[in-house]
Amino acid sequence: MVSDYKTRIEFRNGQITIGCKIYGIYDTNYRDIKLVLDTGATISGISENLAIELGYDLLQSGITQDFDTAGGTQPFSIITVKRIDFAGSQYRDHKILCNEHFDNMFIDGVIGLDILLNYNIDINFDGNFIEFYRRHKEIDMTITP
Repeated sequence: MVSDYKTRIEFRNGQITIGCKIYGIYDTNYRDIKLVLDTGATISGISENLAIELGYDLLQSGITQDFDTAGGTQPFSIITVKRIDFAGSQYRDHKILCNEHFDNMFIDGVIGLDILLNYNIDINFDGNFIEFYRRHKEIDMTITP
C-alpha cells in the first residue's frame, strides 16, 4: 500500500518532530513550524508566542479550558486557527490549545490525537522517515471510568 504522505523524521531534544504549515488570521500570514509527535495529547497545540505572532488574540478569540497534563490540571487558551497543513491534508478552522510552556521547552508545539487519529502511521527509524495513510473509519474517543 502506498502512503498518502511521507516525510523524514527529525529529532529535537529527543523527540520526533514533524513539519507543518500553520496560518495566522490572514491567509498570507503563515509559518512553517516543527511540531512534536505526541500521542498522549488529546488536542494539538502551539506556543502562546507563536499564536500571538500569527495575529491571534488569546484574550478575545480564545476560551480557557482545563486539561490534565503530566504536571497536573492546568488551564490553557483554546483558539481556532484558520488553517493547518499537515501530512498532505488541510485542516480549516481547527481548534488548538496555546501553551506558554512550549516556549520554555524550545518547541513550536505538539501534534496530538485530534489530528493523528485521521491516519495510520508507520515510523521507520532505520530509514529515518514516517509515512501517513489516511484512515476511513472513525475511532470512538469516549473515555470510560
